Amino acid sequence: MLEANRTGIGNYVFNLLVRYRRARPDTPLFLFSNGRVSDEVRAFGECFENVFSPLRKGPLWLSTGLPALLRKRAIDVFWGGNGYLPVVAPRGMRRVVTIHDFVYRHAGHTLPRTSFWSRSVLQPLAIHQADAVVCVSRSTADELRVSHGRTADAVLEPAIDPIYRRANADEIAAVRRRYELPERFLLTIGTLEPRKNIVALLSAYVRAREAGADLPLLVLAGKLGWLSDDIRATVEAATARGFAKFLDYVPLELMPALYSAAEAFLFLPLYEGFGMPAREALLCGTPVIASDIAAVREATAGLARLVAPDQASIEQLFREYASSGPPAPHAWSPSLESSADSAAERFAVVLEKSK
Repeated sequence: MLEANRTGIGNYVFNLLVRYRRARPDTPLFLFSNGRVSDEVRAFGECFENVFSPLRKGPLWLSTGLPALLRKRAIDVFWGGNGYLPVVAPRGMRRVVTIHDFVYRHAGHTLPRTSFWSRSVLQPLAIHQADAVVCVSRSTADELRVSHGRTADAVLEPAIDPIYRRANADEIAAVRRRYELPERFLLTIGTLEPRKNIVALLSAYVRAREAGADLPLLVLAGKLGWLSDDIRATVEAATARGFAKFLDYVPLELMPALYSAAEAFLFLPLYEGFGMPAREALLCGTPVIASDIAAVREATAGLARLVAPDQASIEQLFREYASSGPPAPHAWSPSLESSADSAAERFAVVLEKSK
């Protein structure tokens, strides 16, 4: 989660820790991982990597090798930033969990079997056991209240990295050269896994192109994720026909220029707990076309063109796009979100109240 090439939840946790360390520079911080963390993360505090577990992957490592180490280090408060907590915790240790989404309830078919069962069993257990629960969006907090009868102790939207802003002409030209991108292209990014709806997006795009729609190249960026065989095949077929281009993982420092270079950014997942890429694109001044679902509406604050995330609706969108072009860009106003430092202070208060 906190490796060098972070995505999704890893970015959320990292950016919040950056600001938490600024808000509480003298608070001892210990980080535990069942894998290697990036050099940036080591600056936060003492790191324990490759914590022993007979199950190295998945949240079950939290409840195997980790509890003994928590006890040994006399940890006062444990934060489960990935939505999970140790099932058995040292006596006296308080627990805080962040709930990013309820994907197992809304899009369980997009998860690997082991992930579906771990989320559907261990996440509700974490909510029940936690001394405090943090949510990443108001829509997630609303569902927490409805489905679990619990009010979130804080809603802390993702702190978007300050690197995201409109790139200058030289930066845009450099990213075009690096990835051999045309003057006009559409962009979508994210881990290529079923919830991101890539097959429907690409299938709709290809059908529109076959019907004669004059559309820019579709560029996809992101690591291949789970259950990705159909996605890989669809991407390869579209690429072979010259309709699409796959960039794989793009380093963070190049993302603002990539967003800025795109004619429009497409973010059409089936379900999300927030929707960081859509917010990032808006901060870069790029027109956004996004799924008409609760969390994404929240993340885009009325500044995106919204569409139902089914193939027929997306295909109709592309046909209209070919005629009318991209939606007008909307400048993101800082007044639309609370400051990242304010969120870090509220997070610190949640941790301190849990002691």
